[in-house]
Amino acid sequence: MLGGGQLADEAGEPDLRGPLRRMLSDKYVHYKRVAEILAALSRFGFGRVWDSATLLRDLPFDSESRKELSEMRLPIRFRLFLEGLGPTFIKLGQMLSTRPDLVPEELAEELGNLRDNVPPMPFATVRETVEGELGRKLGEVFERFDEKPVAAASIGQVHKAVLKGKVETVAVKVQRSGIAETVRADMEILTDLAAVLERSFSGIEQFDVRGVIAEFGRMMQREMDYTIEARNIRRFSGNLGEMKEVTFPEVHWALSTRRVLTMGFIDGFTIDKRDRIDKLGLDPAALAQTLGRAYIRMIFLDGFFHADPHQGNLFVLADGRICFLDFGAIGYLDEAARDRVALFYISLIRGQVGRSARLLMELSGESERTVDLRGLEWDLRDFLDYNLLKRQRLPVSRGMNQRIVTIAMKHRVMLPSSFVLLERALAQVEGVCRGLDPAFDIVALAEQNLAMLLEERYRPGPDPLQAIETARGYRRLARELPARLERLFRKLEGGEVTIRVDPTLFDGVKASVRRAGLILAVTLMAASLVLYIGWEGRRIELELLGRSVGVGAVFLAWLAAVAFLARRK
Repeated sequence: MLGGGQLADEAGEPDLRGPLRRMLSDKYVHYKRVAEILAALSRFGFGRVWDSATLLRDLPFDSESRKELSEMRLPIRFRLFLEGLGPTFIKLGQMLSTRPDLVPEELAEELGNLRDNVPPMPFATVRETVEGELGRKLGEVFERFDEKPVAAASIGQVHKAVLKGKVETVAVKVQRSGIAETVRADMEILTDLAAVLERSFSGIEQFDVRGVIAEFGRMMQREMDYTIEARNIRRFSGNLGEMKEVTFPEVHWALSTRRVLTMGFIDGFTIDKRDRIDKLGLDPAALAQTLGRAYIRMIFLDGFFHADPHQGNLFVLADGRICFLDFGAIGYLDEAARDRVALFYISLIRGQVGRSARLLMELSGESERTVDLRGLEWDLRDFLDYNLLKRQRLPVSRGMNQRIVTIAMKHRVMLPSSFVLLERALAQVEGVCRGLDPAFDIVALAEQNLAMLLEERYRPGPDPLQAIETARGYRRLARELPARLERLFRKLEGGEVTIRVDPTLFDGVKASVRRAGLILAVTLMAASLVLYIGWEGRRIELELLGRSVGVGAVFLAWLAAVAFLARRK
């Protein structure tokens, strides 16, 4: 973990002046920006800049601020340093605040306070951008377009407008002019600096600094393409369409591009406004339950979740619905990761520490050869016992997330960033929900819903395509399994695999495999018949069903042949 003290210069550290001097040379395309970054590091007390660097002496520097800054805590100074460098570094800090595997908890907490302290774009620039992107004059598209933005951030700003010829108010999100070029240059610098750090510091490779910067670069590219945000909104709306208690802005696709996003204007208030909730006669506890259920569904059923659910991105409408806003930061979990995360929480809730440890290991992609699984189990047990003894419940808080990640890292289990992002999102959601209802317990809610959601994911539904895909999966398994088992037995019997096997037990293994194969073959044939009976009268892939039955029959014949040959021996 990159701790606070490691941000400042320390005796004995490698001399970085050579590599940095090369980056300050006018032969380096971004040398002026590098000089600004190094000057800011020096200004906030994070490194010494040598006197010979004349470029740095020409930069503005407030000597009176040094005393004031020296009295600030390091996390605050680091936050101010990032804020002063603009959009890319603000976003980098916000991402680091979600990565307790990379920064200590105190620093992550402070970076969570990073704000886009930027002035709004001049309206003339806004007009030029919108007209250039839409290919039409502003007055041809909008009846009214407010010059003052309702919100301004580092990447873009939002204006309220009314569509031409319609009584419909919209929110128009406009990207800042030149931001793409600025971010591109900063990303090239960060990539080069990451390479310098990895070459200069031993042991830093375990943090995969270049990998983190590459991931951050991909995140920035997604955030600067508003068509991706529009598609995210559409996907969320489809995934949670059955939940009538939540809603999403309507995207106006004909008026949206990579740099302009037009959506229906949300007339509501942020979810932390308790007085307005009470005035409307809404039940805060019910709102908390709705938000919690929506998130559990996003994560464990869809594997596609809003990764920044702070209060400002959650609006309450007059009819009591919750509306999600700002879809630039998104988390993804593939099907295997969803299963493991869901089972991890279920196991942890039930106190099944051994299973929880193994699932963490599987999430990281590690194996027992590199992981001290027993030690991981012991530390998870201590963590679980302490929390249950202290609170009689398992809190999904940032402290809990930090502890789980720290325990995992101690045992060389490097969790994927998607899991860390998920942990942070759950902690944010629980914080918002407990602000509405102090008795809210996301763990209890998860325990009630996880089993149901897993059942919903794997329940054979009426969708013929899903059923056909399932049948094809069984057919593929039945086709490949005999050859794989035969190869395995051949290698084992020929001594090609370095495993000691008791010959008297080997026949039992064969018998067990034959029995398992028999069950699989019969199950495959039965499933095919059920599919046929269930779809009688519909147009389906009869050929597929026939082949599935045929594969089952062939599998039975193969087992019979193996059994006959075994008896002859």
